[in-house]
Amino acid sequence: MDDYLSKPVTLPALDNILRKYLNEGRAAGSAGGPPAPVAREGAVQIQRLRDISGGDAGFEQELIALFIEDNERHLRTIETAVRQNDLALLERELHALKGSCASAGAHGMEALARRLEESGPGDLLHSARGCLSLLESEFAGVRRAFQAYLDQTETYRRTSCSSNPSPTAGQATPNNRAALS
Repeated sequence: MDDYLSKPVTLPALDNILRKYLNEGRAAGSAGGPPAPVAREGAVQIQRLRDISGGDAGFEQELIALFIEDNERHLRTIETAVRQNDLALLERELHALKGSCASAGAHGMEALARRLEESGPGDLLHSARGCLSLLESEFAGVRRAFQAYLDQTETYRRTSCSSNPSPTAGQATPNNRAALS
């Protein structure tokens, strides 16, 4: 195989490969429409979420909720693995956490999980004990960044679509943001 896409796969990279093999010779165009709101970068790369969702606000909300739910579970399981000195479980959960964070653009969490993974089996349990609170703190920052993005997106859509004051299926509301609270 001449072309290889490494994880996490991005839509632009996949699009380039598909266009190459489908002989569509034209460059990918922009999706159009109003510019998306700018969110605080740092804990999470919001552009990564936009790339995955293709700008679909409802899909973004689902992705955020899944990310939060999955990584809460990963962190609880990592804590359990450390408490029980279960090296195999710890390695598996760190790998899953690292991949999830890479896909979502949570690069600080990804880097911590990668560093722990690379510490080697002899030091992993000890290193993980020392990094649990750091991982949890980074996760709290990612959660706040996603919440700020949802809040900003809701405000943006409300002011952009003032002719339709009721929320549409793709808009964040207090009810569908509960997963981030």
